[in-house]
Amino acid sequence: MVKFIRKRLFLSLFVFLFLQRLWAFEVSLSTDTVYPGDTLAVWVTGISSRSRMSCSLLGRHYPLYPLQNEKMRTLIGIPLGINAQETDLKVRKKIFLFYQKRRKRVTIEKKDFSIQILKMPPKKQRLLGRPRNRKEREEIKEVLCRETREQYWKGIFGWPVQSRISGSFGLRRRLSDGRPWGRHLGIDIAADEGTPVYAPNAGEVLLCREFTLHGKTVILDHGQGVMSIFLHLEKFKTREGARVQKGEVIGTVGSSGFASASHLHWGLYIHGIPVDPLVWTRKKFD
Repeated sequence: MVKFIRKRLFLSLFVFLFLQRLWAFEVSLSTDTVYPGDTLAVWVTGISSRSRMSCSLLGRHYPLYPLQNEKMRTLIGIPLGINAQETDLKVRKKIFLFYQKRRKRVTIEKKDFSIQILKMPPKKQRLLGRPRNRKEREEIKEVLCRETREQYWKGIFGWPVQSRISGSFGLRRRLSDGRPWGRHLGIDIAADEGTPVYAPNAGEVLLCREFTLHGKTVILDHGQGVMSIFLHLEKFKTREGARVQKGEVIGTVGSSGFASASHLHWGLYIHGIPVDPLVWTRKKFD
């Protein structure tokens, strides 16, 4: 009888510890206050790489990628134009037919962006309104939304060109005749034509092509939904499918496409959402 009771107690304790292990997990954030254009990192600990997890914010779901030491992570770009609000980030773990949930409160603050007037020479203005422009934008958007499970980047991002910023992220732009020209989805770095452009971090070249408005364009996949795009290049120094390392030359600065002067446009996208690349030159997200 005593042995039977001991076995039952041992079995009960084993089941209790097993279920506790199965259900337990923790969620941590890089910050609980963000602004439009920010990057939010979400870490989930106490899980295995085979755990079925999901993460959502503002009605959109984001993939969680496995890291070492029973940890997973996702990165979320805070969209431009989002209203200031408090909202819940939700993480769910599926166990059999049930879900275990965690919530984290996130505050999205308002951020004001300046207006920039673009003065383009007549030769460049003639590029506007061409029938293929919309198709080219859709092609670029499709590439920027691709996902790779492997993480190529490591640590802080470097500057692709060491020079002054001539156009900051998020600017509200207008042409000189008053027509709106959308938001500035990256930063402009002023530099002389022919200046080398360096990969800010490791990745794979997904696109290396010339477009009407974007000019000579390179898209670099850093992995796990993180993409860099470089516009208005003079020359390509890489090719599609190439694996490049941080600091490797991928092109030269130019003014191809809809650009009034020689400069590099560098954009950074997280799961297809543009974020401020300068943040990545100061903060690690790996």
